[in-house]
Order: sequence, then structure tokens, then C-alpha cells
Amino acid sequence: MREHYIPQFLLRQWADPRTDDLRLFKLLTRGVVSAPCSPTGTGYEEDTLALTVDRLGEMDKHDIETKFFQKLDNEAHAVHQKLLAGEIELPLKDRKRWTRLIMSLRARQPDVVRYLRDEASTHLVASLADKPAEYEAAAAGITAPPTLTEWTKQTNPGLIENAGVTFFPGIVDNLEYAEKIWRLEWSVCDFSPCQDRLLIGDRPCVFTARIDDPDLIIYLPISPSLGFFATRGERSLSALRGQPLDALLNLVNDSTVRQAKFRIFAKDQALQAFIEERRPSGPNPDWTPPSRQRVEG
Repeated sequence: MREHYIPQFLLRQWADPRTDDLRLFKLLTRGVVSAPCSPTGTGYEEDTLALTVDRLGEMDKHDIETKFFQKLDNEAHAVHQKLLAGEIELPLKDRKRWTRLIMSLRARQPDVVRYLRDEASTHLVASLADKPAEYEAAAAGITAPPTLTEWTKQTNPGLIENAGVTFFPGIVDNLEYAEKIWRLEWSVCDFSPCQDRLLIGDRPCVFTARIDDPDLIIYLPISPSLGFFATRGERSLSALRGQPLDALLNLVNDSTVRQAKFRIFAKDQALQAFIEERRPSGPNPDWTPPSRQRVEG
């Protein structure tokens, strides 16, 4: 199943309504390659969040995508429409929904998914092997696998290799982390007077600092001419407002390109030289997700 780690409703803002195509720039070691593509045909991977078995406990193979992320995207899409219409004084329910989108854009990146899968499985195997004497004593005199790990594989097929997948709802709904985002000062900047347009990358949400930094700025392009910002403290907000609009657009586009992993999306080819000059020369660091705790409401 296709799992879109960049929601289609976001990418569609950059698409030509006549052709449903936007401009894709692939960041390759030999340079930048440009081609048209549709929002449905990019920004996804196959089955990164799928179970390796058809069912595990109460969870079916594709539940994380179909019952969690698709629902999250649908709710965020409704908030996105309000932001595009100029509504910024959102009720708490909408602020939470938009916060969940921001959290998800970082957590559902394919490299993060693979990292969590590997780490969770490794940690679980280590935990199962931590006290072998206790298992051996419990299994004495009965027919049982030689180790607790083998017993787990036999009695709960798929549990070990899929342990990380079950964490994703809790990661995205981390209450402590999320509350810090929805309590920031939110704004939407209109860049339509500028000659250039905003870019969006395969790591679309930019954090300028750690979540508790007093100068934190969170940026997410929500259309070719509108950028969402969340700031903490008057100093960060004043720094944004003090920038000439063209300079700010150049700054956020620069951040978008430098943070990208493999892909940049644009309205057209006008900024190809800009992208080529700033494309990453090496791999970007992976994001380390917060611990699990659910957001209420």
C-alpha cells in the first residue's frame, strides 16, 4: 500500500489545476533532475508502516496507515483550508489537529520509520534475553523453546519485528511535546507580493531549534504563497517581522532545500538554479522522536 509521508492535500497546492502536475526536483549526487509529477505519484513509500503479518493482536496489516494517518490527514486538511482562508485564531481542537500533522510530518519519514522498526526490535530481543536463568527455571520440566525469544516468536508471530510499528500513534500524540507546539504563537505569512514562490521538500516542516529553545521557530509551507509559522517569544516573532518579505522567502526556501533528503517540489522550474546551489552535499541527520504519551481531544 502507498503510504504518503507528505500528505497529498499539501502537495496539491503546488499542482497546476489543468494538468494536476507539480514540478519535482530530485536531489542526486550528480546534480538536480527535474520532471513533472502528480501529488498522488510522489512523496510516498510502499508498506513502510505495514505489519509483516496479516494481523497482530487487534491490529490489521495496514491499520497504522488507514486508521491512523489517513484519519489524521483528513482532519488536518480541514484545518489547512481554514489557514488558507486566513483564519488563524483557531479553536483548541483545530490547533491540536494541526499540531498532530506537524508531529506526523517528522515521525512518518521513511528513514525514521526504519530506524524505529530496527531499534524497537533490537531492544525487545535484548529485553527478552536479559534474564535467561528465570526463563530456564520457569520452563524446567516442560517442553518449551530454549529461550524466551524463541518462545515469543512461536507464540506471538510477528511481535518482535513489528514492535516499532505499534509505537507510532503514541509518538505522534506525545502530549508533552505537542502541547509545547499548540501553545506557541501561530501566524501565516503571505508571500504573494514576492516574485518567487515557496518550495516544499520531502522533509517539509522546519524546526530552527529544539522544542524548548526560547528562539524556536517552526515553519511549514502550506501553499506556494503562504507559509505557516509558530514562534516562542517576542524575539523570534520580531525577527520574522523585521525581515523584508523577499529576504524571508529566500531564507525559508533555503532552509527547505538544505533540510530535504531526496526531493523538492515547486510550482514551476523558476527556482531550479536556487535549488542546485543549495542542495545538500551529504545525508541529513535523522530526527529522534519523543517518547510516547497521547494527546487528548
